[in-house]
Amino acid sequence: MNKDLWDKLGIVATFVQIIVIGGFTAFVTYNTSVMNHKIESFKTGMEENTMIAKLVTDLTGDTVRNLKTDFALLSLERYLRSSKQGHLEDYDKKMLIGFAKSIIMDRIVNSKADSSDNIKKIYIEKEFLNSIDTGAYNSMLAIVSGSETKKNIPDSAVSEKGLMNTKPVVELSNPEKSQAISALFSKTCYIQYSSDQNKQVALEIQKSLKDAGWYAPGIQLVKGNYRSVVKYFHAEDQQLADKVVALAKGNVQTLAIKGYEAKVPVGQLEIWIGNGNP
Repeated sequence: MNKDLWDKLGIVATFVQIIVIGGFTAFVTYNTSVMNHKIESFKTGMEENTMIAKLVTDLTGDTVRNLKTDFALLSLERYLRSSKQGHLEDYDKKMLIGFAKSIIMDRIVNSKADSSDNIKKIYIEKEFLNSIDTGAYNSMLAIVSGSETKKNIPDSAVSEKGLMNTKPVVELSNPEKSQAISALFSKTCYIQYSSDQNKQVALEIQKSLKDAGWYAPGIQLVKGNYRSVVKYFHAEDQQLADKVVALAKGNVQTLAIKGYEAKVPVGQLEIWIGNGNP
């Protein structure tokens, strides 16, 4: 071969090499870009999951400091919206609504005051529910404010025989709400005491119930001459009644009352602290 041919072959080889190297470089660059995108997406997902996990921990681990809990709930909602261009998926809404309801219930259960005085403490959660799901807001507010129930506190002294015949101290004004109330207030106990000397006992039992996760909104003086009993209105609540007796730590008996199943939700009990208190 003459020199010209070798020169031409060298040029062709160099050109092919450049094409191959360029193509390989482009291939590597493209795949690196794809991989980096996947890594960034993965990191974003991990960061989102980490943030959600932290916020959920805040929500469930520190409900005493209301401000921190409120901020965590609002931050979680804002983050979920911003990560999805301002849109909330249905499963995000359900999760957020569940958190808001849990906060409301936790504050009622652990409150030292009557539930009707705690509406201001759940302002953020009420507004939150109203903005996401008006139906959830209305149903929750109705239950919290007590519009689904009516009170039957005896206005005269109660005798031993009368204890059996007194109406439930709180009954449903709308029996159709029974299941909803049972779901929100799974363990409720109303506390009555017979005389001023039993008031401290009533307060101690209320504290024990709250510490055990019961909704025990207040104590009520109902004068009379009666023994200490725990009333329950559904057969399936007998075990709950036994637990109240154990918490009372005294001479207390359980008393099954029939005929009010449609007017009292499952899980609602009463403890009457009478003469010879626990």
